[in-house]
Amino acid sequence: SSAPRMPSVLEHDESCCPTQIGGHADSIKVDVCDPHLHKLAQPAEEAFYESTQGHTGLAPFIPKYMGVTIAEDGRRFIILENLLQGMTKPILLDLKVGTRTYGDDASPGKQEKQEAKAKKTTSASLGVMLVGCALPTTADAQSTEVHGRKFKKEITTEPELTDLLKRWFAPAQLKQEALEMVSKVHAYFSVQKEHAFYGSSLLFCYDASLGENATLRAKMIDFAHVHPPPDGGRDESYLTGLDYILRVLQQ
Repeated sequence: SSAPRMPSVLEHDESCCPTQIGGHADSIKVDVCDPHLHKLAQPAEEAFYESTQGHTGLAPFIPKYMGVTIAEDGRRFIILENLLQGMTKPILLDLKVGTRTYGDDASPGKQEKQEAKAKKTTSASLGVMLVGCALPTTADAQSTEVHGRKFKKEITTEPELTDLLKRWFAPAQLKQEALEMVSKVHAYFSVQKEHAFYGSSLLFCYDASLGENATLRAKMIDFAHVHPPPDGGRDESYLTGLDYILRVLQQ
């Protein structure tokens, strides 16, 4: 089964109540008024967060981790920084990064299935696949359109994906902030040989209610399949995706 993930699009209630997440019922508990997000714990992801506490290289790029809580029903949840805290009209973009999307523990059948899926999307060719995003269709962002696999509106070609990313990053300030963030991640991945990230995403979000004053929040998310890189080298799968995102942001 696929990993529970952070929301790609929210049905947001103006009052401070928990936000309804599309898909994976109960796997994520998030409220825009809460600085913390609770995500159903998976052993591999929990171990990743535990092992990277105080990791100077990764710390700027991953959500802050505050440990684990046990729900009344006995399920474990990891407690993470909530990127959506304080947002009135959150607009999100979730990009799965990497040409390879399965972990070292995947069965041969799972590997074959994932490779076939990657070839049908933009994962295999570009190292980036659109999981989901919202695009405001009005200046006040009261109306949005959604795209991506999560909404059964898959983007399968480079021109389509490039066009969509250019539209999402159309505000100059957001584009510049994204370029700075992704450049830093790329610089880190150019030298790090400790981790390879499979099935992981870059999550970008901003509060459309702030208009031109909106600032970007962005982090790497979803760490259920993090392993040592093949052959002890760099994570070329992830770097391929970062290269593509940088090309789009530099245009």
